[in-house]
Amino acid sequence: MYYKSDMNRAQLIRKLRRLARTQGATFQVQKRRGKGSHVTLILGGRKVICPDGELKPGTLRSVLERLALAEDDLR
Repeated sequence: MYYKSDMNRAQLIRKLRRLARTQGATFQVQKRRGKGSHVTLILGGRKVICPDGELKPGTLRSVLERLALAEDDLR
């Protein structure tokens, strides 16, 4: 599966918020729990740490896998 590499954290958060609204799931961004420029994203009870800036393909894949999502879910 191919993952887009031209997505940054702000874009990912926007897409996850939209997805949570359509699914009726809860979504939170906790800035205090992350270290440095990292934040904790919580989608429907699943947590993942996400770095700031441009997300590399492997990082994006890891974030989506930990949230039990596929790239197609973000479209």
